[in-house]
Amino acid sequence: MKDLMLDLETFSTDSNALILSISAVQFDFESGKVGKEIAIGCNIHQQIVKGAHLDGNTIEWWLQQDLAAFTSIKGMYRKPIEEVIKDFNDFMEECETENLWGNGCTFDNVILRNMYKRHSREFPLKYWADRDVRTVRDIFGIDTREIPFTGIKHNGVDDCKYQIEYITNKIYRKGR
Repeated sequence: MKDLMLDLETFSTDSNALILSISAVQFDFESGKVGKEIAIGCNIHQQIVKGAHLDGNTIEWWLQQDLAAFTSIKGMYRKPIEEVIKDFNDFMEECETENLWGNGCTFDNVILRNMYKRHSREFPLKYWADRDVRTVRDIFGIDTREIPFTGIKHNGVDDCKYQIEYITNKIYRKGR
């Protein structure tokens, strides 16, 4: 299993967004089998000091979400960014990650890479490892509203598992 599904919860949609949490789930693209998972809360102050972007509209959006989603983010321990980067690097290495999937070509992967840059750290994967869920979904014409969601929407790990479900079970098998 060398694919990793990434989901960030942020306080902006800008490429330099402040990251509240980083979640990822290891998976096998062909079978849809999931493996290890991680969810890390990120220190907010350290990111603001380094120029992370906050957006009032996104914060307002969060305040309108289901209480379970907000509570799952609010309750996370917010690690110092150096620990976040070390833990996420260790996780990617442990999973032998070759492909990092994000939901949108300008969102998860780009925002994560920019956080690394702001904190003067090199991202461990090359740019060609990036994969985009939305593009694949659109190419195969999948309506995600027809696929039941299990868990809490906007909980990073649950969002990752949902994206894995529709990419592997609805898209990959449809293309064979």
